[in-house]
Formats: sequence, C-alpha cells, structure tokens
Amino acid sequence: MKPTSIVFLIIAVLLIVGGVILCSVAEDIALTDNYALFHSSEDGGTYVREDFDPAKIRKIELLVTDAEIRLIGGSEEAYVEFINFRDGLYTLSNTGEMLSMDEIPDLESLFNLQSGFSFGGMRYILQNGTVSLGEKKINVYLPTDTALKQISVEANNCVILSEKLLSRFDLNVIADERAELRFSDFRTACRLEVKAKTADMQIKGAYLNTISLTADTVEAELSEMYWDRMELELEHGNLHALSTVGLHRYIYDLKGKGTLTVNGTAEDLPYSTSDEEDTKDLPGISGDIGRARVTLDEIID
Repeated sequence: MKPTSIVFLIIAVLLIVGGVILCSVAEDIALTDNYALFHSSEDGGTYVREDFDPAKIRKIELLVTDAEIRLIGGSEEAYVEFINFRDGLYTLSNTGEMLSMDEIPDLESLFNLQSGFSFGGMRYILQNGTVSLGEKKINVYLPTDTALKQISVEANNCVILSEKLLSRFDLNVIADERAELRFSDFRTACRLEVKAKTADMQIKGAYLNTISLTADTVEAELSEMYWDRMELELEHGNLHALSTVGLHRYIYDLKGKGTLTVNGTAEDLPYSTSDEEDTKDLPGISGDIGRARVTLDEIID
C-alpha cells in the first residue's frame, strides 16, 4: 500500500473515532440539558406525529418494508402517527398536495447516492445499532370531509386495518410478499386495488366503486359487499364474495381453470354473459381466476 493511502486511511479512522466520541459527548450533554436527540415514546420506542391540512392534501403515500397500518375515520384532526420507525432511516415529506413517507430498507442503502436518501448524522447509525424497537405501526387519522383522493401503500409485508371509514378516496396496496386487509364498514365508494404475492382479506360491510385484486395466492372473505366492478387476476386460493345486491345485475367475463360458483350454481369457464364489446362502464365481474376457487353469493332477504 502506498504511503499516501496509509496516511489517508489513518486520517479516516481518526475522523470516525472522533465522530463517535463527539456523538457520545453530545448525547450526554443532551441528557443533562433534557434535550431529545431522537423521537422517543414513553414505552421506549419512537414516535413521530405529522399533522396535515385536510383541505389541501390529496394523496398520502407510504413506502415501508413491514408495518401495520390503521386507517381511522371520523377524526376531529388530520394527522399521521409513525411508531417505532428508526430515526434517520426514513424520509418524511409534507408539501403541496402530498404527504409521503419513504422508509430506507437498510444502512447500506443510506450511502447509496442514487437512493434519494440523505445522511442524517453518525448518531443515527450508533443509535440504530443499540436500540431494539417494537412492531412498526402507522396510524392515519382522517376527518370525514377531506380533499384526499388517494392513499397508496407499497411494502414488503403489510397489515391494513380499518373500521367505520366514510372518507372518499382510492386505496392502492402493493406488497412484494404479503398483504393482509381487515376492514369493517369500509364505505369509501371509490376504488380498492390490491396487488400482492399473497393476499389475505377479510372485509365486511364495504361500499366500493371498484375492487381490483391481483395475487398469486388469495384467501378472501368479502361479506355484505356492494361494488360496481370486480377485477380479478388470480393464480391459486379461495375467494368468497357476498353481495348486497342481486348478482344478475353484473356482466360476467371470467376465464381460468379454477372453479366458479354463482348463487350455488357451478359455472363453466370461460364464463361470459354479454355479447357487447365495450362493457367497461357497466357493472361487471371480470378477469382470470387461474386455478382459484371463486364463490359469489347474494344476500337474500
């Protein structure tokens, strides 16, 4: 190794050691002065609250690795809580018409200049190596009347929970591995789109314009549902949908090698009930169910 390289290596090591010492001293001073270097909560995790203007924000975008996301309607205030996300390993933006959170997947990506993340300081690396956090959670609080048009979630694995949600917006969920949805009284009257390797869905009492589901494996129980359009791209699994309106109102255009049952009657695939070429604006159930088992029933009074 050249002498010049050795000198620069020694200087680099000294700078790192000096940075660690300075961070330790700064942490002690911060504790003495009762100043919080990190976003901490009473239970030892991290907590960040981001308020937003419900009359301006039109899109909420959440890019995470693994998280539980809860959508809470009827709130008096509009804000998002981020719980147990490591300081310095995500970016949070609340500008114009969009609120976005982008989690950095690992420390290696922190130093990737093309990733779009900025280095927040040595203290975050030191803290991330010593602090054990709990399950990552995001709570989205929404007033009934908002300008919100879309919530977009991209994750490796995610669990999305919601009860009694009346705000009108599209929900788009993309999961590289698993997406789990647990909804009750999800009445957005808009579009619900889920794309995942594995989709596990339990929805009761939903009112939607369109439900679109793309999954290699699906386990879905959709009860007391109203929808205008259902779009399916499946490979394996089971889907049972219980409609609050008569299934005769829908135009069917389904194909695949699985099994299709409509109101207790097994139907051969492909199954089509219209000779019209353009049915995109009509109530319908369409797509490819692969080898999945799809059962459609209606509530009979």
